Amino acid sequence: MAYIHPKNSEEQKISDMVYSLFRMLLHHAIKHEYGGWRVWVDTLAIVHSKVREDMFVLTVYSESVVIRCFFRYVGWANTNYNL
Repeated sequence: MAYIHPKNSEEQKISDMVYSLFRMLLHHAIKHEYGGWRVWVDTLAIVHSKVREDMFVLTVYSESVVIRCFFRYVGWANTNYNL
């Protein structure tokens, strides 16, 4: 729905609108619904897992690119290392 790391102003605007919607819905859940705090906890858990997954993918991908560039540099590019 939203961009964790927006790259331009349009992505930033979309992210701001999604976060604003989250804020309104969570405020309503906490203030007007029985057990609404559970909605808050569940939403934070979902957002946290998505951010951590994205950070993990970015980290693994960047390390994989560095290793592949090294293999090309030393002439091992044709070997199969399943990277």
